[in-house]
Amino acid sequence: MSRERPDRLDAIRRKFKHLRGLEEAQALDVIVAGGEPLVPIDGVFDDLTAVFSLIRLLQGSCLRFVRPESITSAEAWAERDEDPDCPLGKPFDIGYQQLGMPDDIPYFLGEPVIRVDREDGGVYYLNGDDYAFCYANPDQVETWEFDACVIEFFDEFVLGPRYPELMEVVIGRELYDCRDRKGRYVDTWRTLLERGALL
Repeated sequence: MSRERPDRLDAIRRKFKHLRGLEEAQALDVIVAGGEPLVPIDGVFDDLTAVFSLIRLLQGSCLRFVRPESITSAEAWAERDEDPDCPLGKPFDIGYQQLGMPDDIPYFLGEPVIRVDREDGGVYYLNGDDYAFCYANPDQVETWEFDACVIEFFDEFVLGPRYPELMEVVIGRELYDCRDRKGRYVDTWRTLLERGALL
Protein backbone atom coordinates (compact mmCIF):
# COMPACT_ATOMS: atom_id res chain seq x y z
CA MET A 1 0.00 0.00 0.00
CA SER A 2 1.40 3.40 -0.96
CA ARG A 3 1.65 6.11 1.68
CA GLU A 4 -0.75 8.22 -0.36
CA ARG A 5 -3.60 5.71 -0.30
CA PRO A 6 -4.59 5.97 3.40
CA ASP A 7 -4.27 9.76 3.21
CA ARG A 8 -6.68 9.89 0.28
CA LEU A 9 -9.11 7.56 2.01
CA ASP A 10 -9.01 9.82 5.06
CA ALA A 11 -9.69 12.80 2.76
CA ILE A 12 -12.70 11.01 1.25
CA ARG A 13 -13.97 10.19 4.74
CA ARG A 14 -13.62 13.81 5.89
CA LYS A 15 -15.26 15.24 2.76
CA PHE A 16 -18.13 12.77 2.98
CA LYS A 17 -18.79 13.62 6.63
CA HIS A 18 -18.54 17.34 5.88
CA LEU A 19 -20.99 17.22 2.96
CA ARG A 20 -23.43 15.02 4.84
CA GLY A 21 -23.52 17.54 7.67
CA LEU A 22 -24.36 20.52 5.47
CA GLU A 23 -27.86 21.92 5.67
CA GLU A 24 -27.88 21.98 1.86
CA ALA A 25 -27.50 18.19 1.81
CA GLN A 26 -31.05 18.05 3.14
CA ALA A 27 -32.49 20.88 1.06
CA LEU A 28 -30.98 20.10 -2.35
CA ASP A 29 -31.87 17.20 -4.62
CA VAL A 30 -28.88 15.14 -3.45
CA ILE A 31 -28.20 11.91 -1.57
CA VAL A 32 -25.07 11.36 0.53
CA ALA A 33 -25.36 7.81 1.87
CA GLY A 34 -22.66 6.00 3.81
CA GLY A 35 -21.55 2.44 3.37
CA GLU A 36 -20.39 -0.25 5.75
CA PRO A 37 -17.18 -2.30 5.92
CA LEU A 38 -16.91 -4.75 3.03
CA VAL A 39 -14.87 -7.93 3.07
CA PRO A 40 -12.06 -8.35 0.53
CA ILE A 41 -13.02 -10.52 -2.44
CA ASP A 42 -10.75 -12.18 -4.98
CA GLY A 43 -11.22 -10.39 -8.28
CA VAL A 44 -12.24 -7.07 -6.69
CA PHE A 45 -9.65 -4.32 -6.30
CA ASP A 46 -8.89 -3.34 -2.72
CA ASP A 47 -9.32 0.31 -3.71
CA LEU A 48 -12.88 -0.35 -4.89
CA THR A 49 -13.69 -2.19 -1.67
CA ALA A 50 -12.17 0.62 0.41
CA VAL A 51 -14.11 3.42 -1.28
CA PHE A 52 -17.45 1.64 -1.21
CA SER A 53 -16.97 0.68 2.41
CA LEU A 54 -17.20 4.43 3.04
CA ILE A 55 -19.82 5.29 0.42
CA ARG A 56 -22.97 3.49 -0.68
CA LEU A 57 -24.56 6.20 -2.82
CA LEU A 58 -23.71 9.73 -3.94
CA GLN A 59 -26.38 11.35 -6.06
CA GLY A 60 -27.00 14.75 -7.59
CA SER A 61 -29.35 15.76 -10.36
CA CYS A 62 -26.91 14.78 -13.12
CA LEU A 63 -24.86 11.84 -11.86
CA ARG A 64 -25.38 8.97 -9.44
CA PHE A 65 -22.46 6.96 -7.99
CA VAL A 66 -23.60 3.59 -6.69
CA ARG A 67 -21.78 0.79 -4.92
CA PRO A 68 -21.88 -2.28 -7.20
CA GLU A 69 -24.11 -4.91 -5.63
CA SER A 70 -21.69 -7.63 -6.76
CA ILE A 71 -18.94 -6.49 -4.36
CA THR A 72 -21.07 -6.48 -1.20
CA SER A 73 -20.32 -10.10 -0.28
CA ALA A 74 -18.63 -13.25 -1.51
CA GLU A 75 -22.07 -14.69 -2.24
CA ALA A 76 -23.08 -11.68 -4.33
CA TRP A 77 -19.79 -11.88 -6.24
CA ALA A 78 -20.30 -15.58 -6.98
CA GLU A 79 -23.84 -14.91 -8.22
CA ARG A 80 -23.03 -11.78 -10.25
CA ASP A 81 -24.61 -11.44 -13.67
CA GLU A 82 -22.01 -10.72 -16.37
CA ASP A 83 -22.08 -10.41 -20.12
CA PRO A 84 -19.53 -12.90 -21.49
CA ASP A 85 -19.35 -10.94 -24.75
CA CYS A 86 -18.65 -7.55 -23.16
CA PRO A 87 -16.00 -5.83 -25.33
CA LEU A 88 -14.67 -3.93 -22.28
CA GLY A 89 -13.74 -6.96 -20.22
CA LYS A 90 -16.65 -6.81 -17.75
CA PRO A 91 -15.86 -3.52 -15.95
CA PHE A 92 -17.43 -2.36 -12.71
CA ASP A 93 -20.15 0.20 -13.49
CA ILE A 94 -20.06 2.82 -10.72
CA GLY A 95 -21.37 6.07 -12.24
CA TYR A 96 -24.73 6.62 -13.94
CA GLN A 97 -25.95 9.65 -15.84
CA GLN A 98 -29.39 10.81 -14.77
CA LEU A 99 -29.86 14.11 -16.56
CA GLY A 100 -32.59 13.66 -19.16
CA MET A 101 -33.27 10.08 -18.04
CA PRO A 102 -36.66 8.79 -16.86
CA ASP A 103 -36.92 8.67 -13.07
CA ASP A 104 -40.04 6.54 -12.73
CA ILE A 105 -38.68 3.15 -13.83
CA PRO A 106 -38.15 0.75 -10.90
CA TYR A 107 -34.49 -0.25 -10.35
CA PHE A 108 -33.31 1.94 -13.24
CA LEU A 109 -30.12 3.66 -12.10
CA GLY A 110 -29.55 5.70 -15.25
CA GLU A 111 -27.14 5.26 -18.13
CA PRO A 112 -23.86 3.68 -16.96
CA VAL A 113 -21.06 6.01 -18.04
CA ILE A 114 -18.30 5.78 -15.40
CA ARG A 115 -16.59 2.42 -15.17
CA VAL A 116 -13.64 0.77 -13.41
CA ASP A 117 -11.45 -1.52 -15.50
CA ARG A 118 -11.29 -5.07 -14.14
CA GLU A 119 -7.66 -5.53 -15.21
CA ASP A 120 -5.85 -2.36 -14.13
CA GLY A 121 -8.33 -0.57 -11.85
CA GLY A 122 -8.36 2.57 -13.99
CA VAL A 123 -11.49 4.74 -14.14
CA TYR A 124 -12.90 5.78 -17.51
CA TYR A 125 -15.94 7.26 -19.24
CA LEU A 126 -17.92 5.52 -21.96
CA ASN A 127 -21.52 6.38 -22.81
CA GLY A 128 -24.21 4.04 -24.12
CA ASP A 129 -23.84 4.96 -27.79
CA ASP A 130 -20.10 4.36 -27.72
CA TYR A 131 -20.63 1.12 -25.82
CA ALA A 132 -22.97 -0.10 -28.56
CA PHE A 133 -20.33 0.86 -31.14
CA CYS A 134 -17.72 -1.13 -29.20
CA TYR A 135 -20.02 -4.14 -29.25
CA ALA A 136 -20.24 -3.96 -33.04
CA ASN A 137 -16.56 -3.05 -33.43
CA PRO A 138 -14.64 -4.70 -30.56
CA ASP A 139 -11.29 -3.80 -32.13
CA GLN A 140 -12.08 -0.07 -31.99
CA VAL A 141 -12.71 0.53 -28.30
CA GLU A 142 -12.10 4.17 -27.35
CA THR A 143 -12.68 5.48 -23.83
CA TRP A 144 -12.00 8.71 -21.94
CA GLU A 145 -9.40 7.87 -19.31
CA PHE A 146 -9.21 9.85 -16.07
CA ASP A 147 -5.68 8.60 -15.29
CA ALA A 148 -6.74 7.83 -11.74
CA CYS A 149 -7.47 4.82 -9.59
CA VAL A 150 -10.89 4.73 -7.96
CA ILE A 151 -9.62 6.31 -4.71
CA GLU A 152 -8.01 9.21 -6.55
CA PHE A 153 -11.08 9.55 -8.74
CA PHE A 154 -13.47 9.98 -5.81
CA ASP A 155 -11.11 12.26 -3.91
CA GLU A 156 -10.43 14.59 -6.85
CA PHE A 157 -13.21 14.22 -9.43
CA VAL A 158 -16.30 13.41 -7.37
CA LEU A 159 -15.57 15.14 -4.05
CA GLY A 160 -12.93 17.64 -5.07
CA PRO A 161 -11.69 20.40 -7.34
CA ARG A 162 -11.63 18.33 -10.54
CA TYR A 163 -15.39 17.77 -10.55
CA PRO A 164 -15.82 20.33 -13.38
CA GLU A 165 -13.47 18.22 -15.54
CA LEU A 166 -15.60 15.15 -14.89
CA MET A 167 -18.80 16.93 -15.83
CA GLU A 168 -17.33 18.51 -18.92
CA VAL A 169 -16.60 14.99 -20.15
CA VAL A 170 -20.02 13.60 -19.18
CA ILE A 171 -22.45 16.41 -20.10
CA GLY A 172 -20.35 19.20 -21.62
CA ARG A 173 -19.45 22.65 -20.33
CA GLU A 174 -22.66 24.31 -21.50
CA LEU A 175 -24.93 21.98 -19.55
CA TYR A 176 -22.57 22.03 -16.55
CA ASP A 177 -22.96 25.83 -16.36
CA CYS A 178 -26.71 25.73 -17.07
CA ARG A 179 -29.01 27.44 -14.56
CA ASP A 180 -32.76 27.21 -14.06
CA ARG A 181 -35.14 30.17 -14.31
CA LYS A 182 -34.36 31.10 -10.69
CA GLY A 183 -30.62 31.25 -11.34
CA ARG A 184 -29.76 27.97 -9.63
CA TYR A 185 -27.37 25.50 -11.20
CA VAL A 186 -29.15 22.55 -12.75
CA ASP A 187 -26.39 20.33 -11.34
CA THR A 188 -27.23 20.08 -7.63
CA TRP A 189 -24.02 18.20 -6.81
CA ARG A 190 -22.04 21.19 -8.09
CA THR A 191 -24.02 23.41 -5.74
CA LEU A 192 -23.35 21.10 -2.80
CA LEU A 193 -19.59 21.02 -3.47
CA GLU A 194 -19.52 24.81 -3.76
CA ARG A 195 -21.46 25.26 -0.50
CA GLY A 196 -19.03 22.86 1.13
CA ALA A 197 -16.03 24.83 -0.20
CA LEU A 198 -14.74 21.76 -2.04
CA LEU A 199 -14.74 23.50 -5.44
